Amino acid sequence: TGSVEVPAGAGARTFEKGVYVTTIFFTTKGFVPQSVVITHGEEVRFVNKTSLTMRVGSQVQSGTSSTYYSSISDPKSQPKGGTYQIALTQPGVWSYYSMTGDPFAGLVVVK
Repeated sequence: TGSVEVPAGAGARTFEKGVYVTTIFFTTKGFVPQSVVITHGEEVRFVNKTSLTMRVGSQVQSGTSSTYYSSISDPKSQPKGGTYQIALTQPGVWSYYSMTGDPFAGLVVVK
């Protein structure tokens, strides 16, 4: 199996302006890391590391009891280098995907 190169800073959890923020990169290979675990009230920042547009959408993960967390959905597309950041306050396992036609998806576990 081939290894996937993890961009520096992917999955990083930093303390900014009084809140923890976990960074997820959108790459040509998908979201990195694909899943993260955070505490309710913390934030997730999606960063577009491709030359394409990025738009994050929420979805129910098939075959699970995951609940749809509609507020994960980005209301607009992000250009190269663009970011989308959201606070997640409701505990659960939340699935997200790329709304730009790429077959990429991931999970945010909120404790």
